Amino acid sequence: MAIYDQGEDGHWHPSPTAQGPFTGLQGGGVAALMVAELEQIAQSEDLGLAYSASIEFWKPTPLGKLRTEPSIARKGRRSSVLTNRVNVSGKQTASATVCFIRGSECADVVEPEI
Repeated sequence: MAIYDQGEDGHWHPSPTAQGPFTGLQGGGVAALMVAELEQIAQSEDLGLAYSASIEFWKPTPLGKLRTEPSIARKGRRSSVLTNRVNVSGKQTASATVCFIRGSECADVVEPEI
């Protein structure tokens, strides 16, 4: 069973499982939703792998239709920063900032003679 399903209206619809034992949605699920969207964008843009994430919860996210707002805040040659926000009824409840780093080719390493 999916925790969140994306409807044709672009909103995310949480299942009862997303609530957990809380009145609103479980924070880990909200964070996972935001970061998973950013990972999809990073993969499609070839931005590399996530190496740090910061999640902020502004207020409890109620059980209901969620709108996310993923975006690329900074796209660099080696590192990029993506952000995402969760809104319910036009009110922001959480945000995520994730840094991605792309690997690069390294020159052959020459062992020093001793």
